[in-house]
Amino acid sequence: MKTHRVELWCKVLMIVLLFSCTSYAQESALRVEIKSEQRSVKTGESFEVTTQIVNISQKDQHLQIWACSYSDNWVTDNPYVHLNGEPCNKNFIGNVVLKRGEVYENRLSLNITVSAEEILVEEVTFKLGFKLFDKTAKDEVISDVSAVIWSNPMSMKIKENLFQTK
Repeated sequence: MKTHRVELWCKVLMIVLLFSCTSYAQESALRVEIKSEQRSVKTGESFEVTTQIVNISQKDQHLQIWACSYSDNWVTDNPYVHLNGEPCNKNFIGNVVLKRGEVYENRLSLNITVSAEEILVEEVTFKLGFKLFDKTAKDEVISDVSAVIWSNPMSMKIKENLFQTK
């Protein structure tokens, strides 16, 4: 009787592991890349980053992009790094279709703010995450984020900290 229960639990555990490994093994159909010509910034100073969203799948990919608040499509993984908002009178989500191998490119304004307690920070490394929004059955975008696709890491040197030597 005990052997039967152990076998049953082993089978259940194997099935659970199989399904969990399958879900983690799924790769994104998109790749996100960020780059900047600027390599250093003063704390609180704005700088621009070029974002590229690349369709690396065999199928067309449908993106929902905010028309005049592009920064609302993004999140950062570092508390020092902040997305600058854009002034906007009438915002809406536009649908962008990327065919296989196509790239959607746009620019974001960011700033890095290092607090006074941590003024000795000389470099900040971060990633940006592109937020994919859920859609309703009528293909209307709703505000829930279904996934975040993370970019390559980027490092920015912090210029002129109070304790740095010139």
